[in-house]
This record gives sequence, structure tokens and C-alpha cells, in this order.
Amino acid sequence: MPTPLGSGIETQSHLEENGRITLMLMAVEGGPRIMRLLGTGRVVRVDSPEYNKLMHEQFSDSDIVNASGKRGIIMIDVRKVGTSCGYAVPYYDYRGQRDVLVKLFSKRAEATVKEYWKTKNAYSLDGLPGMRHAVLGPEWEGKNRGPGEAVVLPEKAAGSSGLTAFASWMTAGTGVANLSILAAGVAIGVAVSQYAAGRRR
Repeated sequence: MPTPLGSGIETQSHLEENGRITLMLMAVEGGPRIMRLLGTGRVVRVDSPEYNKLMHEQFSDSDIVNASGKRGIIMIDVRKVGTSCGYAVPYYDYRGQRDVLVKLFSKRAEATVKEYWKTKNAYSLDGLPGMRHAVLGPEWEGKNRGPGEAVVLPEKAAGSSGLTAFASWMTAGTGVANLSILAAGVAIGVAVSQYAAGRRR
């Protein structure tokens, strides 16, 4: 499922970090429904052989092919599909595609686009590496996941319980932090029990 990158660099940064991604689709006409596509993904960097092949195969009839400023394609391996009600999603009427982005970057020279990448797409909001590409220089190049290297999420163990999950979570943190959290949980539990007992009197 190839998808052109949108604005910002959050998707690319977080995929490079852990490979996880969720797409959410909502019905804006007809019956209410929300659908989520959960899976793993990777970034196919602009101007790489795989990128050029995908662009030719998937977007040959789109204006985006000749647009400048493209940063990559996201390849997603969908592993689970989930739906929910969508009862609060409002109705919308589709009026057409906007051409503002394509027109904007068609006026920018390659050097201007690279400078934009350096100033606007270097890092994610939480400081993860963003636009890592050789065209920006060796200091901006870094390893990304190749075909078949997307993170594989472990299957939920059969018969695993909330207690098992809690034990795994506890062993992941430091002893002091875990004890603090456990103590806070016990204190909250005691307070709730005392409140409930007082209500019964």
C-alpha cells in the first residue's frame, strides 16, 4: 500500500524509529463507520531505485509525478483491520482535490527545496531525525529500513492475562519508579475502598 508523504515529517520520523503505523478512515456519507488499518511500515526515500519504480507504477497518472519537493513514499504492511461505530463523525460533501501544494513547489528551485528540508523537516516535533537523505549531504544520510525490514509486531501470547502483561510492564522500568507507581496504585485502591465502605453505611 504505497502512500505519498504528507506535510511535516512526523510519519517518516516515527516509522524510522519503530516501524509502527495506523491509518484511520472515516465514512462521511452513508452509514457511520470508522476503520483503522494497523500495521508496520517503512520509508522509501526519494530518488532511490525503489522510489522511482513505485512512482512510475502507482502515480504515473497523477500530477504529483512531476511535482518538486517530494520526500518519499511510505510502504505499509497492514496486519490488522478494526472498525468502530463512527456515530459522532459529521457528514461532509466532497468538492474536489486541491492543487495548491503542487503549484507551490513547482515554483521552487531544487536548492530551495533542500533548504526547506533542512529547516522544516530535519527533526520531528519530539526531536527524532526527520528528513535523512543523501542529497542534503553525508551528515543527513542515515540507515532506513529496506524491503522486508519493517518491524514485525509480536503476536499476543495465547492465554496471556492482565497480570502477565502487568508483570512484563513492571520488569521494563527501574526499581524505584516501579515501586513508586505500585505504591501510588495501592494508595488509590485503599482510598477507593474506604470511600465505597463509607457510602454503604
